[in-house]
Amino acid sequence: MKKTLILHGHFYQPPRETPDTGLLPIQESAYPKDNWNIRITDECYSANAYSRYLTYDGRIEKIRNNYEHLSFNFGPTLLHWIKEYRSDVYRKIIEADKESCRRLDGHGNALAQAYNHTILPLDDPEDARIQVAWGLEDFRHHFGREAEGIWLPETAVNETVLDILIEQQVKFIILSPWQAQRVETAPGKWRDLGKHPAPYREPYLLTRPKGEIAVFFYHPGLAEGISFGHFLRDAEMLYQHLSDIFSHDDTPLLHTATDGEIYGHHEPFGDMCLAALIQRIEQTEDITLGNYGSYLSEHPPKLRAELRHGEEEKGSSWSCFHGVSRWYKDCGCSTGGEAGWNQKWRTPLRKGFEHISRRLVDICKKELASCTSQTYQEITRSYGRVLAGSITPDEFAREILGPDAQETVMKKMLTLLEGDTYRRYMFTSCGWFFSDISGIEPKQNMLFALYAISLFRNHSSDNLAHQLEDLLHSAKSNIKHEGRGSRIIRTLTDSMLEPGVEAACFFVLNRELTHKECYEDRCGTYRLLKLETNSLGGVVVTLEREPNLQQKTFTVVTEFDRVDGLLLHCRQEEPDQGPFQEVSMDLLGSYLNSRLYEWLDQSMERVTDNDLEQIYHDMTYYTGISKQTSYQPGKHFFIANMGTCMRTLNSLFRLGISRQKRNEFDLIQALLDFIFQKGGSDEKETTNRVISGYLLSLTGELLDTDDCGLFSYIKDLLVLSRESGFAPDITRLQNSVYERLQKEDNPCESLKDLAMQAGISSDYS
Repeated sequence: MKKTLILHGHFYQPPRETPDTGLLPIQESAYPKDNWNIRITDECYSANAYSRYLTYDGRIEKIRNNYEHLSFNFGPTLLHWIKEYRSDVYRKIIEADKESCRRLDGHGNALAQAYNHTILPLDDPEDARIQVAWGLEDFRHHFGREAEGIWLPETAVNETVLDILIEQQVKFIILSPWQAQRVETAPGKWRDLGKHPAPYREPYLLTRPKGEIAVFFYHPGLAEGISFGHFLRDAEMLYQHLSDIFSHDDTPLLHTATDGEIYGHHEPFGDMCLAALIQRIEQTEDITLGNYGSYLSEHPPKLRAELRHGEEEKGSSWSCFHGVSRWYKDCGCSTGGEAGWNQKWRTPLRKGFEHISRRLVDICKKELASCTSQTYQEITRSYGRVLAGSITPDEFAREILGPDAQETVMKKMLTLLEGDTYRRYMFTSCGWFFSDISGIEPKQNMLFALYAISLFRNHSSDNLAHQLEDLLHSAKSNIKHEGRGSRIIRTLTDSMLEPGVEAACFFVLNRELTHKECYEDRCGTYRLLKLETNSLGGVVVTLEREPNLQQKTFTVVTEFDRVDGLLLHCRQEEPDQGPFQEVSMDLLGSYLNSRLYEWLDQSMERVTDNDLEQIYHDMTYYTGISKQTSYQPGKHFFIANMGTCMRTLNSLFRLGISRQKRNEFDLIQALLDFIFQKGGSDEKETTNRVISGYLLSLTGELLDTDDCGLFSYIKDLLVLSRESGFAPDITRLQNSVYERLQKEDNPCESLKDLAMQAGISSDYS
């Protein structure tokens, strides 16, 4: 009988969006990517969806979807981001779960996760109940089935959490082996584990007055080796290590759980080691890769376990030796920081948020009662369908309030529910995990808190923002110049714009800095309803914020000052007229600033057909002369010509190259040759990025087109770029070409040629 191996990856990134617009700021620490979601997606989430198995000479022999054989969960907030910005990766994740269901008798690899990664034992019980319900609803929306198991953030659990899971019919959870206090060795015979880990070879039952739930305690040594021992550097050695455990322990089941980011992000190319391991296991007869749901259906637990209660009997987790103390006090567990630092700030941060949370819940309950007879608990639980995307906010409001509900009541209810959601976001676990209150994670939670307060502002006479500031005064940073939590949150408050201002400025500048075909009508959560110029020279912008259907009208005036540069003045006209507010570029934030430069670049880079003809003529002679003489003109001449080359190349790639005008390839070659020969590292890096972006824009057509001319065109462009010395990123091009080859019984020669240039082995079947 085959032995079962289960590897689980917990894939999660905390929500980092600006609450008002829902857009991610530029994160310089994620360079060369714009933010960490993009970077980790490339290095891990996408890498595992399209993991390479290479031939001896480095060509792609097979691209494997690792999620088909890896037990996994994705944090709901992360999966929604992947769906919007990397639909190809999202599709492969969903396909993998369906394939595992087919292979394992209806039991899929995917698990649910409690919604936004709060520490459930520290949540108010009703909040914990909603976190679980929203996580299960989100899973149902994405995967089209009921979740059998759920991942608990930081595997944090206590008896209250168990009761909630049983109530919501979750079948199993995965925990650290150090979270068990004792286990049965036979029915009715208990063994206290002391400092020893729980056995991993079989599932156990956790029994409660109203039911029971299965638990798998993962293999600790294997988890540590994968996470910190570089087991993912050699697939054959990892396979041998797994075989040794199976043999030494004589176990039918070996399983472990780690952060999913170890497979490619924390351990570079860890996804490829996993792909090679999967292939190695497929060649054996004694080990099979399974998942928890399938194993549980065939091997229901016969013995019981009891969990550790943790410090102050609050619960236990996998990343705090003391239980769940890491998320509310200075227990000694932290990541990062310097000698002598402490985490005493955790307690006032938690208590401050809890105080504000109670106040917001009281307001929400009271105001919702004026809208509908349904209870707060009923409405908030059902609101999970809006967050999942199963129902629109408008449909939800009419379902709760009736088809003839007044718009003002609908908007009020939706605004309250959105504020209540951000109230929960301020408890996202990462805010306490690291070493100092001045880190980006606590600050992000503070932003969520401030935004929740702003949405409740019309329903409270108290200044809750000032109350929170006072409560954080005792939270002292380890970094002297950061000061106290009160100073940190006050700085955040001062940098926050009124809701809608950033979006209003976005649309006005978009119209002023771009051509008509580049006009945009969406800015994250905002939709542009109307934009017109008034008689005084201002631009009147009417917006609708989709989560709560609230509409606002702003007047934006732009002004150029010789000393201060671009100045924006914004005033809210509706629903309440306010004074003009001066809005600096820094207040608008890094995302909008990056878009401004992008729009200006696109505008300045436009080159007409007549210009192209003249530039081609000039570049032909320029390169011809330079190859025949040692004389070179002054440096300023090179700088001017480099600017022309970069501008022309960007215009060609960004505005599109006509596939019929092959003479443009001659111009591209001349431009690339000049940039590679005369340009510095910045020019070459930029050019490589532009080529990569253009090739990426073409990949979307590859899966469905019957135009073999497209394959030939991409191949020629790739050859041309490489012959000129550039090495564009073709990772996603390779993914699309390989997928297309799998669909073809007899691929055309152009597709074969493109596959060869893309580094795909001819034995791709």
